[in-house]
Amino acid sequence: MNVQAAIRSRLAAYTNLTALIGVATPRIYPEARAQDGILPCLVYSINNEEALKTMTTATAWKADFEIAAIALTAAQAQAVAEQVVLALDGWSGTASSTKVMHSLHSRSVTAYSAPQAGEATGAFLHTTVFSVMYQASP
Repeated sequence: MNVQAAIRSRLAAYTNLTALIGVATPRIYPEARAQDGILPCLVYSINNEEALKTMTTATAWKADFEIAAIALTAAQAQAVAEQVVLALDGWSGTASSTKVMHSLHSRSVTAYSAPQAGEATGAFLHTTVFSVMYQASP
């Protein structure tokens, strides 16, 4: 398992979050959501990743994750984002071969995205950024 899968797994298992974004099939997407997809949903991506090395090998990795809560209203986007923070801030654990040593919320950003070509409505975004330190077995 890689760190993206570990983060997605953690989010999909957090029942207060899935109550807002879908229980049976949580709407959690890597990199982008489908045009006119059902809202609210989450989109996650890594915007920076670096190896923390000793002289011989990488002993750990640090990744900055952006997780955007996308919804039809600002209040709904904020409610979803609050559950993301509760699910991930301070979290550590092991998911398959990935050991998350810490996940820390570093900042949040809000925005409105006007309708894109072919979309019926715009969407509100509440993006949370996390610093995640982890180790992965080969």
